[in-house]
Amino acid sequence: PLPPKPAERRRGREVTPGRGSLTVTGRCGRLQGLVGGEEPQTAESYRKNVAAKFPPVYYARLERCFRSLLAADDPAELREEVVYSVYDRWKRRCGVGRLVDLDRLPAWCESERGRRASRRGS
Repeated sequence: PLPPKPAERRRGREVTPGRGSLTVTGRCGRLQGLVGGEEPQTAESYRKNVAAKFPPVYYARLERCFRSLLAADDPAELREEVVYSVYDRWKRRCGVGRLVDLDRLPAWCESERGRRASRRGS
């Protein structure tokens, strides 16, 4: 199918967690990101459009890195800006132009885990 015409695109609003901005939609205090400002990002759309682009072993390795990084956090805090802030720092540190170098992610996660642990200990 053809992409929607501008007038047919979902209407969303911009929010600015961390240092970036996201287009979201939602009601009753629950926000859902819009991919490309148009379609909702769901677990299913993520698996189909993001996770499926990686070889399974490679994706599993990256997933383990992020999970181990966030394991020390209280799950209630992860609902707020913590996850986006971690992503934003990684994106800025491992950026290559408009892309990110995923091969640098494991070492960055290890470094970030140490940084966050020392900050919690202070």
